[in-house]
Amino acid sequence: MDLFEKATRNKWRFACAAGNISVEDLWSLPLTSTRKGMSLDDIAKGVYKEIKDSVEESFVSTSSGSAKKTLLEDKLSLLKHIISVRLEEAKAKRDSVAKAEQKQKILAIIESKKEEALANKDEAELIKMLGEL
Repeated sequence: MDLFEKATRNKWRFACAAGNISVEDLWSLPLTSTRKGMSLDDIAKGVYKEIKDSVEESFVSTSSGSAKKTLLEDKLSLLKHIISVRLEEAKAKRDSVAKAEQKQKILAIIESKKEEALANKDEAELIKMLGEL
């Protein structure tokens, strides 16, 4: 079962400064924030801290971890996925804006070159062009 199915079927909640939020709410949070506890980064750090705190050293037991630890690791994986997607989206948006700005610059240069070419025509050519309009 994929993480999103697991998360929605089991109604996973994530602790943040505003209380517990659902998986759907994670998509609308900022990646980072000046308001402590209200970003994907803050929530992921909290889950990671919980994982670290849940590790109990045992020199007898060889179990790989509790169900709670597995749940926390799954939650962290889900958060990492959402963060990765959001970072990719932000990069794509920046790239798109940069391309649009470059396109506008090129169009402006083309227009200025057309005007320059027109201005460099001699009087006879300009009179002929004017007559054709």
